[in-house]
Amino acid sequence: MKILAESLARPRLSVAMIVRDEQDVLAESIESIRKIAEEIVVLDTGSTDRTPELATQLGAIVHRTPWENDFSAARNHCLRLITGNWVLWLDAGERISPQDAAELRHFLDNQANPSIAHSVWVESPPRDEGASAEQCSQVRLFPTHMDLRFSGRVRETLSVSLQSVGLQAAEAPCRILRHPRQHEPQRFLAKAQRDLALASAEAEATGNWSPRLLLVAGQAHSVLGDQDQARELLRSAAEISMPRSAQRLEAFYGLLTTFDEDPDLHASQLTACLDSLEDFPFDMQLLLALGNFMLVRDRLDLAIRAFEAAVRFGRITPTVWHLCEVREIAAVCLGLALQARQRDDEACTVLETALAARPDSVRLLHRLYDLYRKRGKASEALALAERLPSAQLEVGADQGSAWENRQQLRFDAGQISGNLAPHVAALKPQQVGH
Repeated sequence: MKILAESLARPRLSVAMIVRDEQDVLAESIESIRKIAEEIVVLDTGSTDRTPELATQLGAIVHRTPWENDFSAARNHCLRLITGNWVLWLDAGERISPQDAAELRHFLDNQANPSIAHSVWVESPPRDEGASAEQCSQVRLFPTHMDLRFSGRVRETLSVSLQSVGLQAAEAPCRILRHPRQHEPQRFLAKAQRDLALASAEAEATGNWSPRLLLVAGQAHSVLGDQDQARELLRSAAEISMPRSAQRLEAFYGLLTTFDEDPDLHASQLTACLDSLEDFPFDMQLLLALGNFMLVRDRLDLAIRAFEAAVRFGRITPTVWHLCEVREIAAVCLGLALQARQRDDEACTVLETALAARPDSVRLLHRLYDLYRKRGKASEALALAERLPSAQLEVGADQGSAWENRQQLRFDAGQISGNLAPHVAALKPQQVGH
């Protein structure tokens, strides 16, 4: 009877966190998962504020260990302290919405398979008004197993031990939301300095600059302003990464950003983008970046082709950070480019098709609303206006000429696609890892 009762008991979920000086954001993280977790294990690595006391007050089990300049060591220490059947990793400041928490608990109770490790979406808020949030699929939920271990001082990963243990991979219905503080300049720079030191220490200890370490170091140098060194490291990362791998794509993204500040290198930037597309011909963000580079060169015809390829064939790699609204952005950029060529009917079709697939997209609603107004489709515009936030309805005079549309395209493509690859990689160093 005892065995039967245990088999019918719901899986025990342990939420694991490693923290240091996180009193300002810790409560939000813990509160978001308290109702679904059997235990919350917090490993403090040397806080000087009230983080341990606050975690205890919020019901967490708090342990302490010295910081050893090794994220894997800290995470593996924490793994040894948990007692649940399943582990969910959160970083301080991350949270889960009440709806996602309930769905995750239902998933664990009814569908969880102990032979599977699950990835979830991790979302970072937009850095600027009007920009898109970003997301990346990461393994954060997995069954406890004595042989599962993180590896790497920085950008630590479970991938090696997941393969050795033989766990399959699948998605779980959950989205982890990151805190906006990661965009704070001081935190951004401090993280780059820390990551560079950890990557260098691991490379010295192992005698090997792996693609992972080259990526970390290259992105850190880029954030710290040494673009020449960043280019060298990111090129090396791309060269030694497996063909068509996520690491290779991430290296290409980062490489493109290193040319952005020097106009004399923009031709080299375009060459790097074209080289990247040879390996990843359908990558949506690279295609959008190519379209933007063509706009800068007054090649609207080639920009349309790039944007059209992104809309029709574009793909994303879930395990590499990308814009949450990348598909909507591709449709908007193509629509704007077509309008600049006075091809309004085609622009309408592009935006209407995209909106049918994503009916809640404010970005698409706004662009299609503007186009309907321009074309005098009052009833269609009114129907969309009822679905838009009031702040989105402030419009200026219609821009009817080809020249004006072209200027609007340049402005909007710069704001929306954002000189896209540089925009993506500028956020990436602060999103990946911790």
